[in-house]
Amino acid sequence: MKLVAFAIAAIAALVGTPAFAVDGVLPPPSLPPQGWSFTGCYIGANGGVAWGNSNFNWTNITEQPGVGFSQGAATVLPEAADVSLDRGGFIVGGQAGCNYQPGWLVVGIEGDFGYTNVSVGQTTVSLGNTNGGPATIVPGYISESFSTNWLSTLRGRAGVASGAWFYYATAGLAIAKASFSDQVCFPPSALQPTCNTASWSGTREGWVAGGGIEWKITPAFSTKLEYLYADLGNISTTSIATTSAGATPFPEATITHDHTFNESIIRVGVNYQFVWGAQ
Repeated sequence: MKLVAFAIAAIAALVGTPAFAVDGVLPPPSLPPQGWSFTGCYIGANGGVAWGNSNFNWTNITEQPGVGFSQGAATVLPEAADVSLDRGGFIVGGQAGCNYQPGWLVVGIEGDFGYTNVSVGQTTVSLGNTNGGPATIVPGYISESFSTNWLSTLRGRAGVASGAWFYYATAGLAIAKASFSDQVCFPPSALQPTCNTASWSGTREGWVAGGGIEWKITPAFSTKLEYLYADLGNISTTSIATTSAGATPFPEATITHDHTFNESIIRVGVNYQFVWGAQ
């Protein structure tokens, strides 16, 4: 929420510039000066901050002593493991697209790719027979983590131009690389020491939406401020109780690990537009 508030404040600051009419009211859309149209294709670079978030949820824990987990595990493990992990980092990359401006309306399409460095994890111990939990279960040592290292989007853009300013909304497809890891281990003091381990790494597809302001410095060069929110959906994995030797003495002792994944982006960018035939 702090990131969203910052985005709103930053855009509001631009709205207070002389390009806007007094009293905070947008001026009537006006045609651009000769050679300053947003019509055309462009390439550019961008950089800013990325904020990644994932909700971890552990379910389907079978309580069958001698076959599955001991009595109480289905309560104390999720109490410790269910968490929302989030972390900020940077994003840097490039974009390319094309616009068409008939009068004050501008429509276009843009694709981008950005490298990110978002990574976060936690370790904790569930309640058990030595630290205030059920007498039937040994505490479990839990570790969880997620990371993402790139994000790419393909979006439509639409908005209004007023002179050298372009105010737009944007939405489309998002693709990101993500990795998740979940583990709970019961120590040698347990009747049968085992670990439940699950991991996932790959690309996720989802939707992205946001908005921004772009300003032409010259007929060919422009700068922009943009906010995007990407929802990459849900990822589910399953773990099975396994000994250190790799055996699965309790094949029914499984856990379903569900993760949501989303990112918020605030970035600035610079575009170079190919201004064919400009005067």
